Formats: sequence, C-alpha cells, structure tokens
Amino acid sequence: MSRKQAKKKQEEFVVVFTALGPAQADVVRGSLEAAGIPVYLEAGSQMLPLGGSGLGEVRIFVPVERAEEARRLLDAGPEGEGDEDGKTESDLGQ
Repeated sequence: MSRKQAKKKQEEFVVVFTALGPAQADVVRGSLEAAGIPVYLEAGSQMLPLGGSGLGEVRIFVPVERAEEARRLLDAGPEGEGDEDGKTESDLGQ
C-alpha cells in the first residue's frame, strides 16, 4: 500500500482499540469481524522496556461510521477486551 493510500485509509478509519500484542489483536479483530465490522490492524513499536513481552502494541481500526458500534461491542465483550490487558479509545477519553 502506498503512503497516499495508507493516509486515505487512516482518514476513513479510526482506532477503537489498542492491543498489547498480536494474539490479543486477533481475538479483538475476530469479535469485530463476527459482528460484520470491517477491521484493519497496524503494528506499533516493537521496542519495549526490559521485562516486556517484546510483542508491541497493535492498533485496531474500523470505519468511522462503525466506530461507536465497535466500541460498544468491545466494552460489552465476554473476553473483557477493554480491561487491564488493552485500552479502548473510549477509555482514553477519545
């Protein structure tokens, strides 16, 4: 994907969740996709302090028009995706 395409995609999509690694991101993505919400993932920095998992954060994007629905689904999810293991954007006041 070119930089121009990536920028356009970011304008149409918003972050609804930041996972603490690929495994958690896959669970969250699966929940959203099962509800029919399109998802794309973007890996953050792979550098963590000593003692970290080394996996890095993964940001989960959904279409702007589906963001509120996605946040509600994640907040109510049986896995507790919005708790101590990850952050939803609503947790961050965004």
